[in-house]
Amino acid sequence: TTTTTATAAIPNWRVITPQDMLDGGDPNRLLLQRPTWSNAAYREALQQYQQYTHNSNDVQQQQHEEATDVDRYLQPSLSFALQEFYNAYRLYGSYHVIGSFNGGKDACVILELMRAAHAHWAQQQQQQQQ
Repeated sequence: TTTTTATAAIPNWRVITPQDMLDGGDPNRLLLQRPTWSNAAYREALQQYQQYTHNSNDVQQQQHEEATDVDRYLQPSLSFALQEFYNAYRLYGSYHVIGSFNGGKDACVILELMRAAHAHWAQQQQQQQQ
């Protein structure tokens, strides 16, 4: 069975602002102070991963079959990008995969892909611990 419950062992995102650094914050300490994901955010990120990889339930499979040409065009690239992010998490762990976000359109796409890959990696970690 697949679990979708976040645990304390799986860290969440941590935003470190320039102000944190100006206030004398230690980046290593700030990175370790990440709270766990809410169950809702974790489930949403897993659903995104499944949607992007089309690795999901019958309803989403039906949506995939009705996908537009654009979806079919982007799907291989999305799968490749998610696999690359997942490999980074698998090789280096969540404390060593860092993304920089500037608010642009490209950064928004990367953020969503990283979030989905992070959730998938966390799910795999939970399954290995069981």
